[in-house]
Amino acid sequence: MTSSSRLPKHSWTKEEEASLIECLVELVNAGGWRSGNGTFRPEYLNQLERMMAFKILGCNIHASTIDSRIKLMKRMFHALAEMRGPTCSGF
Repeated sequence: MTSSSRLPKHSWTKEEEASLIECLVELVNAGGWRSGNGTFRPEYLNQLERMMAFKILGCNIHASTIDSRIKLMKRMFHALAEMRGPTCSGF
């Protein structure tokens, strides 16, 4: 048997997803977390981890899990935006 250093998969609840989006919006509105090119500064994932732990008591979601979820949300957004196209018809 081999031991794995990977964390077990996390099943996100609707409350956790909503909290993640709220925290991202708060980071953008707070200022100081965005670089000149529009991306987030380093350490923003650790800040999101702290913010979510404060919002949801007992929340133990790690920065790597948050990063994976943000990447998934970006892929889903771009797929939907591509389907909608410039005319927003979806077909």
